[in-house]
Order: sequence, then C-alpha cells, then structure tokens
Amino acid sequence: MNKIISGGFPSPSTSLVVGSPGTGKSTFARQFLYEGLGQGEFGIYIVSCAPIDQVKETMRREGHDPASYKGQLIFIDCYSWRTDSPPAETEDVKMLPSLSNLNELLRIIKKAANWRGKGGRIVIDSISDFLLYSEPKSVFMFLQLFTAFVRSLKATSIVVVEKGLHSEKEMNTLIYATDNTILFKIEGGKRFVKFDRVINAPHPLQWFEFKIKGERGVEIISR
Repeated sequence: MNKIISGGFPSPSTSLVVGSPGTGKSTFARQFLYEGLGQGEFGIYIVSCAPIDQVKETMRREGHDPASYKGQLIFIDCYSWRTDSPPAETEDVKMLPSLSNLNELLRIIKKAANWRGKGGRIVIDSISDFLLYSEPKSVFMFLQLFTAFVRSLKATSIVVVEKGLHSEKEMNTLIYATDNTILFKIEGGKRFVKFDRVINAPHPLQWFEFKIKGERGVEIISR
C-alpha cells in the first residue's frame, strides 16, 4: 500500500474504508493493525460485527496469534452485549454494554489508549452497526470526537463502513468527519481498491486489483 500512497497513511489521520460485504475491508483493517504491531506500535481493535473469539481465530489463521501481542493489543467487544451470557472482561478484552452507549465507548477507548507518544493504531469494524442501533447524529458526534482524539494521540485509525446500508447523506457525513476515504469493490469476480481521498499524500486516482494472500493479507497486483 505504501507504494500507492507516497509515505503511507498520514499520521495522525482517520481513514474511512467503504465497501460491500466480502470485498476485503476487514482483512485490510487487520493488516493495518498487524503492520503497526510489527513495528512495536500499540493497537486497539473495536469489533461490533463478530464475537471476539471468532475474530481471534481469524487472526490466528492469518498468522497473527493475538496472544503474541499481549500488552500491545486491546480488543473492545461491542458484539457480546447481544448475547444472553456475555463473557467477562479480561486484560486484553474490554466490554461495551450497548452499541447505543457511545459516550462509554469513547471513555473505554481513551482509557485503553494509555500509550500516548508511543505510536498507535485503532480500528473500528464497523461503524455501520452503531448507525443501526443509535441515532445517526449521535454517531456522527462520536466520530468527530473520536477523530479529534486520534489526532491528539498522533495515531492513525481506520473506520469500516458497509456500502449500501446507509443514505447518501449519512455516507457524506462520515466522509466529512474523517480524513481519508478508501473504496473496495468486487467486479468480474476480482477485488479492487481505490484510494479516493488521502490528506497531504500524493496518490493515484484509479482502481487497483488485489488478492488476499494469507499472512500477507491484501496484496496489490502490479500493473
């Protein structure tokens, strides 16, 4: 990706990752985390779309055992409140009691990000779940506060959103509240990515074909 975006993602910044299910958004978001963790950065993975155990198993299949990042990576479980018996918090997993409690989510994020000045990455996968359970205005206010906090940390973050679930006005507001926009699509049985908007970084405005290759994650096919 750094070959496409000169110098990689600007820091600090928040990128909105947009695409339909199955286009590779979550794989890309995890790869973003892995690269930071591999460089010694700290990470926060906010998950609302799947159980944490399932996410951890996916990470292991991708060659990244969460146990190897103990003390470096914190999960925020925004999924388990839906279940009858949500698991207890652990050292690396913090719980959000409800998707509509966005003030509490911001508090948990700030408490988890105790690595100020050390470099870090944050992923929200996905903001669509919050828009489905909360008033859109509340979600947009949360996102503005979140992006401001990311800037104060001098960190980088990714916010995943599902294409087709939200109105044009909601999507435009999400774009307005973030710094960069990355688009994913499937066409003709192939996956493509486009860096539609990146602040202060030269980038081509074209679609790039990519494949998902195990531990290497999203890999651009050279043209």
